[in-house]
Amino acid sequence: MLSAVASAVLGTLWYSDILFGKKWRDLMGWSGENLSAMKSGGMSKVYALNFIFDLLTAFALWNIGTPLCLSWTCLNIFAIIAWLGFMLPILAGSVLWERKSWALLAINAGYRLVAILVMAGIISQFAF
Repeated sequence: MLSAVASAVLGTLWYSDILFGKKWRDLMGWSGENLSAMKSGGMSKVYALNFIFDLLTAFALWNIGTPLCLSWTCLNIFAIIAWLGFMLPILAGSVLWERKSWALLAINAGYRLVAILVMAGIISQFAF
């Protein structure tokens, strides 16, 4: 659960104006009007669902990664392979089929890479 919380905090920072938020919103085509509608239209539900997905990622890292790995390094390598084999291709497919920008892929995939490494780092503190 702690790793899912860390991922949520990282996502809040990653998609804020401090890091990539403005560029991400521009690439998504969100204007001030769209953003206001999103904020008033149930963002708490989006955050809650995203947190559940982060919990699923943490669950997979714990239940698949830790039995295979006997060290922090191995779990991080497992996380990178999971990112390369699952997360990146899915995100890239979305960019291809939805005709989105490759810069958008870089922002989203970059977040997912850093998030899964943070999650693996936290999980490894309890597993080894």
